[in-house]
Amino acid sequence: MLLVSWVALGPCSPEGAENGAPGATESPQCPAVCTCGHDDYADQLSVFCSSRNLTRLPDGIPDGARALWLDGNNLSSIPAAAFRNLSSLAFLNLQGSGLASLEPEALLGLQRLQHLHLERNQLRGLAARTFLHTPGLASLGLSNNLLGRLDEGLFQGLAGLWDLNLGWNSLAVLPDAAFHGLAGLRELVLAGNRLTYLQPPLFCGLAELRELDLSRNALRSVKA
Repeated sequence: MLLVSWVALGPCSPEGAENGAPGATESPQCPAVCTCGHDDYADQLSVFCSSRNLTRLPDGIPDGARALWLDGNNLSSIPAAAFRNLSSLAFLNLQGSGLASLEPEALLGLQRLQHLHLERNQLRGLAARTFLHTPGLASLGLSNNLLGRLDEGLFQGLAGLWDLNLGWNSLAVLPDAAFHGLAGLRELVLAGNRLTYLQPPLFCGLAELRELDLSRNALRSVKA
């Protein structure tokens, strides 16, 4: 999924940027700890700050950046309005960054964000309004965290979301309306949780759903 998301944004890659591939250039606007690559064909700027042992977001990220890689760091938490000046961002990778919390207003200003990767962190819960500021999300990865619950309304306003991965968490019970409003959802992964029961109205309204993964749970029966 990550590769598909990245291809959709352009042909550049972190490896290509750091190895001096065509289109990958150092920019004076780029944070010193990061590498910036510009795809001339698509006119897109990508910022690579992966595995730099960062404990906070670097200063000076260009406000025209379309993709931002922050995976493999030690960020612990994302404060409110951390990305408020990055309104052009379409791709954000925060995988494996030691995140234990995401402030409710952390994603403020990311109206154009399409792909958000939060996999392999230590998130235990998310406030209901966490994704209110990212109405354009198409894919959301939350697998391999410590989520024990989903607040009702967590995904409210994400009518265009088509891929949601909640696999390999600690979810035992889901709210009846957990997925209400996700009219465009096509792929839903709930594998590797602790689900023992599925409420009859749980999947109501998911008319576009094509793939549903419920493997590795503790389900003993599914009601009609």
